[in-house]
Amino acid sequence: MAPEQGGFTVKIPLIKNEIVISEDIEVIEEGDERYLVIGFKPGQTAFTWNSIFEPTETIGLIAATHPWPEEQVSISLTKPNATKGPSTTIEAVEVIHSPGERSSDVTLKLQLLSSVGGDFVVPAPPDATLKHIRIDGRAVTVKDEKKKIVLPLRPGLQSAEINWIVDGGATFRTSTLGLELPLKPNNISLSLNLPQSRWPLYVGGPNLGPAMLLWGVLIVILGLAIGLGYVVKRQNLSIPVNTTQWVLLALGMSSISILSIVPVVLWFFAMEARSRLKTIGKRSFNLLQVGLAVLTVVAIYSLFLTIPASLLSAPDMQVVGNGSSNYYYHWFQDRTVDSLPQGYVISVSIWVYRLSMLLWSLWLVFALFKWAAWSWQCFSQDKIWQADEPKTE
Repeated sequence: MAPEQGGFTVKIPLIKNEIVISEDIEVIEEGDERYLVIGFKPGQTAFTWNSIFEPTETIGLIAATHPWPEEQVSISLTKPNATKGPSTTIEAVEVIHSPGERSSDVTLKLQLLSSVGGDFVVPAPPDATLKHIRIDGRAVTVKDEKKKIVLPLRPGLQSAEINWIVDGGATFRTSTLGLELPLKPNNISLSLNLPQSRWPLYVGGPNLGPAMLLWGVLIVILGLAIGLGYVVKRQNLSIPVNTTQWVLLALGMSSISILSIVPVVLWFFAMEARSRLKTIGKRSFNLLQVGLAVLTVVAIYSLFLTIPASLLSAPDMQVVGNGSSNYYYHWFQDRTVDSLPQGYVISVSIWVYRLSMLLWSLWLVFALFKWAAWSWQCFSQDKIWQADEPKTE
């Protein structure tokens, strides 16, 4: 029993093969037994210490006194067998491909997890010049063997960044870097920055990536244009735009803004309705003429806004998906079994687009002369404005 007041000392028997590693603790031997001598201070209710056991197949814990003398617990220990597999894994890969006119800037980023040190060999792209290598953000110098780069590994997780200048810039089919790494990569991110001197026409690559929506929208617009030509011909309307011209008008204006064609279509049919107008009140007629004049200004503005925009800017190809935009494309794939997947862009020179739009603008200017004469005839049919009749005394 512990005293009610003051400190006291107690001896606790140690378990067989127990080695006390806590400092400032007294261990005594009495015959074949070893004891831990613990001094409790006044008011102290608990005491802890740390011990280790020599590695054996079985550890036996035998109680010398409490709770029951000679009560024991046996713990069997086994060393797990090693599993065959690579000592290094590629946790993540990022490829950033930025083509220029004659060469491309290519960056390969790796997240490597290694259980042991060693070398990791990265094959170099053909016709590539090494710019720099960074490991864990620090620039390093490694042996460049032209066809491969050897990265030194340490145990644990580390990052590596390799940057090359590769011969060959943006072409008709521009693809991201495709390398066959020594291990199966995981979490693969691909980025391609297309220069604005190109006109992108199509994108492809891993499923999780960009999509070019303009072509699907154009199919709908072309269907509507063909429908307008059919309505004009079927209803025997005087609108001087045939099916081919509706298609050309839709193709040219939709490359800049799809909504810009709406006021132009409304203007054609509003003028057609004005040419068929019979009897209407003076106030309503004048309001109609004002509305037609306003609509004419909006339609002309939409048409003439398209011309400089198409000649000086790039077409909006409506690229969306996975953070992509008109000239930036991003793909992701969780894993692959062989070489790195590749994303690609089909493109031509931006001058192909601008020359096409120049020809379209010339056609539009000549067509406007014919449309202007027709619209004036519709607008001024019978009269342009209904004035108040003079009062008679």
